[in-house]
Amino acid sequence: MKLLGWLIKPDPVKQFAEKLISNCHRLADDHSKQSSITIDKYQHLRDFVQILVFNCYSMTTVLENNDSIDKKQFSFVLFEHLNLFIFWVDRIASDMLTTHQRSQLMRELTDLAFVSSIETLLPDLKDDEKDTLYRQCMNNMIAVIKEYSKYKLIQTENDSGSENTVLWEFSKKIQELSKDSHNLGGMIGYSFPILQALKNMDIKTFLNKIK
Repeated sequence: MKLLGWLIKPDPVKQFAEKLISNCHRLADDHSKQSSITIDKYQHLRDFVQILVFNCYSMTTVLENNDSIDKKQFSFVLFEHLNLFIFWVDRIASDMLTTHQRSQLMRELTDLAFVSSIETLLPDLKDDEKDTLYRQCMNNMIAVIKEYSKYKLIQTENDSGSENTVLWEFSKKIQELSKDSHNLGGMIGYSFPILQALKNMDIKTFLNKIK
């Protein structure tokens, strides 16, 4: 049995998921005490953040496994996915929630999403390094959301790679971070699993629970 233990390799995706759930629960317990969102709604928020971050991790892992990015780029690429997904949650929330509800939700969601991502992905960083990275992530997210807000469509009806869409701009950001920075076509093709991930997250159902 000991020999088999050495032969069986740990599953990094499963390990990440387990650590993410643990961190999200711990952080949510702390944050909910200071939040104006009810405990029941905060639990829905926590569960959604777990799905959100895990989707970012899964999508980034695909790029790493395809040798499009390396380990040094992994966290930066994951954060770009997080920016995109948060932006799209905010856009849908603008049609479903009041201004106050939307502001309150996005503040809590972005905080828990980035803190849990950093804690899970980079646990060995010192506290001050985590704080610095968190501030950098938040500043970058604000800039990215402002940029994405220029575009009405996440994709065109017939071509998810068309210019002047959110996914086109996102694909360019990922391309810049990838090893093959000249292969924009490959990154545009990556739009399809992104759209599927957004669909699977069922954002509208989550927002209805938060109302």
